[in-house]
Amino acid sequence: MDRIKQGVQKTDRQIREGLNTLSFQDGQLFYLYVPRKAIAEPKASRVLVSVHGYTGSRANARGRAKVRTYAEYWRDLADEKGWVVMAPHFDERRFKRDYQRLNPSGPRSDLRLNALIDEVGRVLPGIPTVPFFLFGFSGGGQFVHRYLTFSPERVDRAVCGAPGWYLWQDPSLPYPVGTAPKTIPRGLRPRWRKLCRTKLLLIVGQRDVAQRAFRRRYGTYDLICLQGKGRKERAVNWFASLRQMANEKGWPFRMTFKVLPRAGHVVNQSFLESATSYLCQD
Repeated sequence: MDRIKQGVQKTDRQIREGLNTLSFQDGQLFYLYVPRKAIAEPKASRVLVSVHGYTGSRANARGRAKVRTYAEYWRDLADEKGWVVMAPHFDERRFKRDYQRLNPSGPRSDLRLNALIDEVGRVLPGIPTVPFFLFGFSGGGQFVHRYLTFSPERVDRAVCGAPGWYLWQDPSLPYPVGTAPKTIPRGLRPRWRKLCRTKLLLIVGQRDVAQRAFRRRYGTYDLICLQGKGRKERAVNWFASLRQMANEKGWPFRMTFKVLPRAGHVVNQSFLESATSYLCQD
C-alpha cells in the first residue's frame, strides 16, 4: 500500500482481481481492470488504455458510468490475454471538456495519461507499462490520434475510432486544427514519420456521416471545408493525406483503415471484434 500513497489513493482496501476504482492525487478517477492472469504472471501482462468519448467527460455519475463501460468493453480480452485495462476519467472539472485536444491551456491530458501509466506500474509491480496498447472512440479517438502524433514511441498498437475531426499536418493552421509551431503545446512536436509507421487502425462506421453543429466549426475555422462533411469522409481524407505524405517522402506506412458496413456512430459488437482482432495481431 505504500506504493499507492506515492500518487494514487484507492477507494477500496487493495488492488484486487476485477474492476478497481482509483483516484490520482488531485482526485481524478481512473478504473483498472485486473485479470487473474496479470496477478499470477505480471511480467507476461500488458496495459491497454481505453479512452472514453465526449459524454464520458461529465463530472457526474453518468460520466463515471460511461468511463467504466470503456474498461468493461475489454473484460473478455483482458481475461484471455492477461492484460490490465486502464480507463481514465478526463472529467470536465479538471480538463475543461478539452481532453481530446490534450487540453493545452490547463492540466495536459497527454501528460496525465503518462502519469497514470506510471501509477499502474507502481500499484501493480512487475507489469510492463510502456509501450502500451491504446484505444479511443469519438472524443477518445481525437485524443488517440493527437497523442500518437506527439508520442508514438510510447504505444505498441492503437485503435482510433471515429473522431469528430483531426489534427492536420498543415503548419499554416494553428493547433489543434493544424501544426503551426508557435501554437503547439509546449515541449511537443509532431512526429509524422513515426506516426505513419505506427500500428494504428482507424475505424469508422459506413453510416457515420452526420456532424452536429459544434463540429462544423472550430473557432473561426470551417471544418467541413478543411476536413469533410462527416466522420466517415473526414476519416477517409485524413488517412489518405497521411498515406500520400508517406509515399511522397518514402516513409514506411503501417496504418490501416476500415469502414464498418451499415454501422453508425456506435461501439457495437462488430466494432469491438474488429478492434480486438487488430490489437491481438503479432
